[in-house]
Amino acid sequence: LEFCPGVFIANTPRGGTINSSVGCTFRACRFLWNKAQTTTSSCITTSAGTTTLADTLFLGCGTYGHGYNASAVVNLAAGPMTNCVFTRCYSRERLDSSLVVNNSGTLSDLVFSNNTSFAQAGKTVPILTGQTLSLKRCLFANNIVRAKPVAGASYAVVGCNQKNRNIDFDGVTFR
Repeated sequence: LEFCPGVFIANTPRGGTINSSVGCTFRACRFLWNKAQTTTSSCITTSAGTTTLADTLFLGCGTYGHGYNASAVVNLAAGPMTNCVFTRCYSRERLDSSLVVNNSGTLSDLVFSNNTSFAQAGKTVPILTGQTLSLKRCLFANNIVRAKPVAGASYAVVGCNQKNRNIDFDGVTFR
C-alpha cells in the first residue's frame, strides 16, 4: 500500500487511522489531530512487512481512554523513517505506551518536539522504543515524560524494554 501524499485529519477510530497486516509506504503525508482508543496507535499500525515513512508530519496525535497500548502514534513491524516530525503528540495518563514503536530500521533526520508521554508500569520507553534501531541526526527537544516510580524499574526516553537489543546513536541531540 502506498500513501503519497496524503492528509489524515481528526480521525478517531477504535483501531487506528491506518491498520495494515502488510508493509506500507508513507511519503509527504500529514497526520493532524488523529486520536485512537487503547487498541492500537492513532495513526499507523503495521503488523508485518517493511513500512517506509518519509517527509511525514505527525501533529497533535495520540491516545485517549484507559488501559495498555502498544504505541500512541506509530507502531511499525520494521522499516526506515526519514525526515519525519512528531510534535505535540501524546499518550494519556494510565496508558503505559511509547509514542513511536519501530522494531527494526534506520531512523534519520527525525524531530520529536513538545510531546507528552506517560509511563507507569516500570517497563515503558515513553518516546521511542525498538529492538534493533540505528538513529542518525535526530533531535529530541522539549518533550515531557511523566513516570510513576516503580521499585526496580528504570526509564529512558529512547530505548528498548527487552534484553539483548541494540540501538545505535549517531549525531542524536537531546535537549
